Amino acid sequence: MDSKGEKMKLKQIAHKIQSYYDYENTDFVARPYNRFDSEKTTWWIVPSKEWPAYKFAKFVIFDEDERINFGVNVEKGYDENLGIGIAKKYNLKSDWSWYDFKANIVSGKLDSIVSDINQEFDKNVKFRLLIGILNSQSNDPEVEKHSNEISFEIKNNKVINFDQDLDLGNELSDIDQVNNIKELYNLLVSKTSIDFLWLDFYIAVSYDKKKIFEDKIDFDEIHHIIKKFDYLLKK
Repeated sequence: MDSKGEKMKLKQIAHKIQSYYDYENTDFVARPYNRFDSEKTTWWIVPSKEWPAYKFAKFVIFDEDERINFGVNVEKGYDENLGIGIAKKYNLKSDWSWYDFKANIVSGKLDSIVSDINQEFDKNVKFRLLIGILNSQSNDPEVEKHSNEISFEIKNNKVINFDQDLDLGNELSDIDQVNNIKELYNLLVSKTSIDFLWLDFYIAVSYDKKKIFEDKIDFDEIHHIIKKFDYLLKK
């Protein structure tokens, strides 16, 4: 609880995480997805005052059932060379964090970090991927990406609790057989036209919501976990 004995709220939690970085970079900004519903919406800690922040890797905090999730969010835009009237803010350009993130997937570094979190903190790591498909009716990823979702957890280097809600035909029929993030990405590359996909990656750890709101969770531990992704957050 805070100094007045009141339960913490999601907005306060987001600013508490931001405070760890205030001394390093004054451009870190806590932003809600829906500013009119700040206590239920997803929050991002963005390493820039620029908005929208699609191109940046950013810390993310989101409410899910009885858990609060803390982690990193990275997005891949649509290929800017498709030339079919996509709004410029959705075009994937060379300064997007996606390229570093992709390199870390392909090299296996990202899976190694996940394994470190499993072992060092005895925490399952949650993975969530929202996929948007560019089509002639809509080129807005905020509309399209919620129609396709993959989620699972990684515990001791094993995928558990796999779930999917996909409308991509039979291309990804064997996606539930993947063993890590690298295998998932390789399958996407080999079986889909990835230039036409918006990819929205979330990697997080979760904590009991009641304990978080009552400030009974060690925020230093949360910071030490998400700090493993610091290198992805750059302007």
